Amino acid sequence: MEPYVSAFFLQAHLRGYDLYEEHFNFTIRFGETHDPGVAASCETPGRIITINPEIWASRGELEKEWIVFHELGHCILGRKHRNEESSTSECYSFMKGAENDFDCSINYFSEYWRDYYLDELFDQHTALPEWYVENQDYAKALMSYPHYQLITDTLVEKFDIDTFRFKGKDTFLFEIVFHNLNSPVNAVLMALGNLKFSSCDKCLATKTSLFLGNDRIFASADISLNTDVKLSIFRNNDIVSFYVNEYFVHAMEYDLIEGNTLRTNTFEEPLRLDIAYYYH
Repeated sequence: MEPYVSAFFLQAHLRGYDLYEEHFNFTIRFGETHDPGVAASCETPGRIITINPEIWASRGELEKEWIVFHELGHCILGRKHRNEESSTSECYSFMKGAENDFDCSINYFSEYWRDYYLDELFDQHTALPEWYVENQDYAKALMSYPHYQLITDTLVEKFDIDTFRFKGKDTFLFEIVFHNLNSPVNAVLMALGNLKFSSCDKCLATKTSLFLGNDRIFASADISLNTDVKLSIFRNNDIVSFYVNEYFVHAMEYDLIEGNTLRTNTFEEPLRLDIAYYYH
């Protein structure tokens, strides 16, 4: 547990806060939490942090760090839960709670998001980062592309293509329209390298999802599919943004994506695909 605690105080120092572990009397232990479904809790007074051992064992290193930082936010910083989210279910804070069944999405794998969440942890008035706010406009993303390639009217269930070299382009917009008018298809997938971008109408809690490999990095229950589904990926230098039907859903650093191969899947039956690749 000590590495996570030391990391917390290091992050405080990096942000100019004179917080030192030896100045605080607190305890971290494994045991039963007040709610079996809660990962951890902080008891005040006393500054006793109790961590659910079963939940702890099931989490990766990044989520374990979040658990410890969250509870130290309560016990050391005096933070309350901040149950606020973007219109696409993006968490505004590491300090999210579960009151009234609140839930939102945290991308644990993004260093850019981690930097923001740590800034906000120590200063709850931290504004959303510029790289996130400035890369949400689909119309802006589509403007001024002098080059494009189109593959249209392609009827497929699964589709692989590796002729595009995405890593060689600083900016591009890649999008696929799944034409599912009068079709029973209710789940579609576009994958770029290790990134999987999916929409699924019958997946009530995760209608729109992003995965890196098998790790979910974003999920939203609030974005439903229209008759036709357009999934778009926009790279703007080091930032990549994602859209469903031209509606912004998430942004992160592009370096998390590994590989060039594009894949699609409609799971149940072939659909007509319109594929467009715009670049400078």
